[in-house]
Amino acid sequence: MNPQREVLILGGISLDRQLFVDSFPIPGQNVISSATKTRIFGPVYDLAVKLNAEGVSVNLLCPVGTDYEGLEIRKLAKKDSGIEFSWIEEERTLSGAMVSLRLKNTESTKRIVTRRPPKVGRVSDQVFEKIKGAKAVIVDEEVEESLLSQLATLSSSSDTSLIMLSHSSTSIDEKSQTFGFTKLLAASEAAIVVRRFALTQNTSSWSNAARESALLDSTTQN
Repeated sequence: MNPQREVLILGGISLDRQLFVDSFPIPGQNVISSATKTRIFGPVYDLAVKLNAEGVSVNLLCPVGTDYEGLEIRKLAKKDSGIEFSWIEEERTLSGAMVSLRLKNTESTKRIVTRRPPKVGRVSDQVFEKIKGAKAVIVDEEVEESLLSQLATLSSSSDTSLIMLSHSSTSIDEKSQTFGFTKLLAASEAAIVVRRFALTQNTSSWSNAARESALLDSTTQN
């Protein structure tokens, strides 16, 4: 890994085909769209964009297939100069795909997942070497436990911060605690952690900021 890279993020991404419509169709009705757009979609990608905007160097490590969606994702990634992408390529892997219906001139969107992105499992020794140099490693909550077990060895052999990104209602407390990861809620904590890390460039600030913001979030809810 480039020694200048600060953060490595692992997780699945999808190719999102956006269709701009005047109104959402009812079941059985044809979709009429005057404009289309393709983009990369996924919680890990959204976080990478936020980090990059704060001046943090990011390497996004994703599984991608050799299918049409995978090729399109690679093309879009080349245009994204702020984020470094690394691919876990498997010929039999089918890339994530979805369709979004978006009302014109609004943010209102309905998403249809046609194929969920592949999960990241235990990585090869070559890929693992890319991970070792990062100050912080963030993994999506849906990665395989085999990968979590592999990454957990970093906490005992280096000062790398291990963080798990949660973006659903499913509790991941047990999983994050078992493998020594700090849980990061995408909605309520990501912005706080990003700002803290961008200001201090201190590895330990990731875990501290996540814990502080979790405490603040629970206090607010009570």
